[in-house]
Amino acid sequence: MSDCVGNRAVKSAVPHDCKSGPISGSSGGAAATATTLQRTGRETVDVDNLIDGCIPLRPLQKRTYALCALVALLDGMDSQAIGVAGSLLADRLHVGTSALGTVFAAGQAGYMIGALLIGLLADRFGRRPMLILSVLLFGMLTVATAFAPTLGTLALIRLIAGIGLGGATPCFITLASEYLPERFRRVMVTALFAAYPIGGMLGGFLGSYMVTRFGLNVLFYLVGGLPLALVIGMFAMLPESLQFMSTRGISAGAAPVVAHLRGNAVRGEVDLRANSTKADTGSLFLLFRDGWTMQTLTLWAIFFATYGVLSTIFLWYPSLLHLAGVRPSTAAWMVGLENLGGVAGMLVAGVLMMRFGSVRVLLVAFASAAVCMAGFAAAGGAIFPAAFSMLLTGFLLDLAASAIMALCATLYPVVARSTAVGWAMGAGRLGQICASLFVGGLVHKQWGFSTIAYVLAMIPVVAGALTVQLSAVRRTRL
Repeated sequence: MSDCVGNRAVKSAVPHDCKSGPISGSSGGAAATATTLQRTGRETVDVDNLIDGCIPLRPLQKRTYALCALVALLDGMDSQAIGVAGSLLADRLHVGTSALGTVFAAGQAGYMIGALLIGLLADRFGRRPMLILSVLLFGMLTVATAFAPTLGTLALIRLIAGIGLGGATPCFITLASEYLPERFRRVMVTALFAAYPIGGMLGGFLGSYMVTRFGLNVLFYLVGGLPLALVIGMFAMLPESLQFMSTRGISAGAAPVVAHLRGNAVRGEVDLRANSTKADTGSLFLLFRDGWTMQTLTLWAIFFATYGVLSTIFLWYPSLLHLAGVRPSTAAWMVGLENLGGVAGMLVAGVLMMRFGSVRVLLVAFASAAVCMAGFAAAGGAIFPAAFSMLLTGFLLDLAASAIMALCATLYPVVARSTAVGWAMGAGRLGQICASLFVGGLVHKQWGFSTIAYVLAMIPVVAGALTVQLSAVRRTRL
């Protein structure tokens, strides 16, 4: 771990003032730090004060945030590309559209495994190495999707790719949040999620164009090749979380990062201190102690419902629209609109949460999404009403998804943060698996387009009821 935050990630210090965070808040804190430095050759740095004092953000923080946003964008692009290419893959493999439920479910199963496993590993071995490993994995397996000769092979490839996609999410959410000041952490974490629908929008529009002009293989070469290129940049420029290093007692390589954030040189080595403990780092049991059991279980249920219904939109709506007589290219364009709405929703989620509170925002978003999804069902495949409904649905559901994720990232301490986010995302991916299999079963039973859409419109209602339960569990104004 000594090379997690070395000179590769930090080139130089930036000449700005930023709180150095002496362990004492009194005027004697700086003197005490200086005395300690003279005696031991090491300086103790309060990581929380250091990060919270970095306003405006330093270049290292901006670069870290941008790299995390790029991972989210490529994640969204990959997820949407397989949805757009679904019906064409079914034709290539000579299977029915309903058989895609197995492939989609395998991808979501991998995502769940990755979120659960790599989230735990990130709290134990570091955010940076686990994030790089995850991006490398889903990049390679997305390229391999182009070579799948059978449905079983395709499902296996998407399972392994899903592990990388799922593992990346808790890593980049946690790493980005731990380099953001508390003052606007929630706003920027929700804005980070806007990269998902932007990637999905690119995957939808670009996928429609590329499969028409160049075929399926070129689409997967591009969508898988971009993450592999990003891995190179991450090796060179991505630092490890200082808060994680403080919980593990790691100090090697931290001095250049501290110097960059503080704006002056560090004399000697540094010892990192944060408002967290070193015990039980990366343990799942942290989510069920100190009265957090019901909070954790309710959050998981909300993730299950929210991400379950989201998956039906980007995975199944193109195929459902195709069954209703809409051309695949038009269906891809309409799903692109859903992602466009999602971008707007995620960008405003943090601001709305700060102004009105998390519960109010989530309740309005879930209720309105249910109405819009019912409107999509009533459209019956009519292009313009369905497209408008998808635009609004994307805005509302992605707003809710980013809001609940940002809330999850702030409800738990550093030692459990990646684990909390990872297992919450695992619950969401379990919801996506169940939703994919559920919709596939309805298609196999030859349920109509509108009937399936009406059934799915009930899911946001359930998520809203669970949000009320979460508020009661917390007994605070979220």
